[in-house]
Amino acid sequence: MRTQITIGIIILSMALINSVSGQQRPPRDDRQGKHQQKEQMHTQMQDRLGLTDQQKTDIETLRIPHISSTQTLKAKLDVKEAELKLAIISESKGIDESIKEINALRSELFEAKISHELAVRTMLTVEQQLIFDKNHMSKAPHGRKGMHKAKLGGK
Repeated sequence: MRTQITIGIIILSMALINSVSGQQRPPRDDRQGKHQQKEQMHTQMQDRLGLTDQQKTDIETLRIPHISSTQTLKAKLDVKEAELKLAIISESKGIDESIKEINALRSELFEAKISHELAVRTMLTVEQQLIFDKNHMSKAPHGRKGMHKAKLGGK
């Protein structure tokens, strides 16, 4: 039992150190690809929308604080998920509370994402909004990939 608790504390400490230090250094190699992909998609969307220089500047002023706040939330989420793993390993009673905290953080991240998208949308012309909406509506819901696509069409 003591070994499990010691291992759990070590895992939690490592997760906390990783999440805090991850905010201060460039992305790790495994995240570098995702970061570059997001930046590329951002640039492609700007090109598709045909944004003016003023729109680009205005959107960037929204984007920077949004990224900063969501990175903080994601770091908190990483810590809470590590705490949940620790609670599961040690079979403690904090599992339900950890799940509630994780769901609250995920909800807050989702709300921040939608709020940001709505704020960006208000800066666009009607024609740009149509392109923006088409791009965002065409995204497949998470978890609906592969063979599950057939179920979405009612087949």
